This record gives sequence, C-alpha cells and structure tokens, in this order.
Amino acid sequence: MKFLILYTYRKKKSYNHWGSFDYFHELKKYGHDLMFYGPGMVKSSIPYIPKSSIIKLKNKFNYDFVIINCVNRAYLRKMKNEWVITDSIPTILIEPDFHNLRDYSFFERHNVKLIIHRHRSNYNRAIKVSPKINHELLYSSVDEKIFYPRNNVRIDKVCFVGTSSTKSTYLIREKAIRELRKGCKKFINCGQVKGAGYVDLLNKYKIYLNGSSVYDIENTKVFEILSCGGVPLTNRCSCALNELLDGNIIEYSSDCSDILDVARDALSDTNRLNNIAKMGREVILKRHTHFIRVGELLAIIKKYEDLVIIK
Repeated sequence: MKFLILYTYRKKKSYNHWGSFDYFHELKKYGHDLMFYGPGMVKSSIPYIPKSSIIKLKNKFNYDFVIINCVNRAYLRKMKNEWVITDSIPTILIEPDFHNLRDYSFFERHNVKLIIHRHRSNYNRAIKVSPKINHELLYSSVDEKIFYPRNNVRIDKVCFVGTSSTKSTYLIREKAIRELRKGCKKFINCGQVKGAGYVDLLNKYKIYLNGSSVYDIENTKVFEILSCGGVPLTNRCSCALNELLDGNIIEYSSDCSDILDVARDALSDTNRLNNIAKMGREVILKRHTHFIRVGELLAIIKKYEDLVIIK
C-alpha cells in the first residue's frame, strides 16, 4: 500500500518530531510506501506547491490512503484553506489535540472519515461530540534506538525538562515546579531543551517530573523517560499512563499537596528507582515502540479500509 502523509513542518512546533511524526517511517518495515507532503517538508519527494490538489498529487504518487498528521485548530484551518485542497478524497486524521477543536462539523464537510486520537480523554470526548465520524485510539510510542539508557551513574535529583508556561494548560506541572523549588533541595528545572540535548538530559538524572495538562493527556515524554532508563514522577489523573506502563511510574496528587514527601521518599529508595527503571524500559520494548504502534495503526486502517481507501 502507498500512504500520502500531509504535514506542515514548523521548527518551533515540530521539535518533538520523535513522538509525533517519525514513527511513520516504520511503515516501510511493513512493506508499504509513503510520501510526505506539505510546507516546510525538506524531505518531501514532491516539491511543495501552495494550494495543491491532492487529486493531482495522485497522478505523481498513486497513493491508497491519505493521512493528515498531528494538527491543531489553526493548522487545520490553514491546511484546508491555504496549502492543500482535499477535494472529495476520504482522509484519515491523526489528532493529538482534539481538545483544541470546536467546529466538529468541519470533519464531515471535508470528508474526514476516521479520526485517530493519541489520548484517551480526547477519544472519550470525541465519540460524544462528533458521533458521525469514526474514532479510534492510538497511544504515543518511542524510538527505542534513540531513547535508550546511556548512563549507569545518574545524578540523585528530580529534574524537570519541558514546557510549563502555556497559558492555563499546564497548571499542575507549574504548581509542582513551585512546590519542589521551595521545598526540595534536589530539584532542578532545566526548562525546554530540544534535539539531542533533550535525549542526553533524560540520561542524566534519576527522576523526571511530569504533569499532565488540564485535559489529562498521556504525555509522550513519560514514555521517553522510561525508555532512557529514568523514572517518571507524574500526577495521578484519569489518563491511562499507569495501566499502559504497568505501574512503572511514581505518582503525586494533582493538587501537589504530597509532592515533597513523594519526591523525598523516592530519592531515598534506590532499589525502588532501579526496579522502575529496569521494568519500565522492558515495558517500552514490549509494548510501546514505534514499530509496534505502526502495526496497531495498520490494524485500525484495515478495520476501516473500505471507507478510507482511495478507489
């Protein structure tokens, strides 16, 4: 089969390409062909032309499926109105940020036949507010060949790396950072680190702070922390992290009332940290690599093949 992947590459927003984009390359290992197309795509095999018609693209690349990847409210509007015309082609949408969308009739008007969600809370919401569209769930995954343990000796600290000041989205992690900064001497806030430096940092400390957004999403970062042999310290919420990772996380309450005690207890229990790091890496390898997740993606597409295949 041949897949056309529609994607806008924006340096500021695409720094997390490891989790949101790179997994598509695994399609080749399953014997499929793929082409990436969109503004900013350096490796696009067909030069980008504004307001392209994907029907005309079919003459150059005889695709069987069209996947619109990793969009948000503004991106979806721009994609449909400015840089690509989807015509009457049935499309598959992979959407990690469904909580940002409000115009649900948009999908029907533009022939989106299947939305694949990356977070359980978004999936649960979507089946209620957009019942005429087919919805499926596909969790995050990791490139285990990039995110792997490289350091046997780690610094005995809790580290935060990532975004913490996105308006009101990350209230929990913002509060967690404040509490740890005030009461935990073994806490370090490294802020947002991109590229290879991010992977290196995940191999430096013993524990890494995570806080879900107000939408209770399963942050890809938690999978990456475990894959590198670190231990995630994350808030207890309705997301699926605990079950997905077989309990190999350390949890604090979402009001952060116990975070100092939880962090101190964890830092003092080396055996517990070593066990979580070991078992967590094993869970990633068994259940959450890009190759495994793309196999699940193909199974979903197979389920809806008559609806989404380009005839």
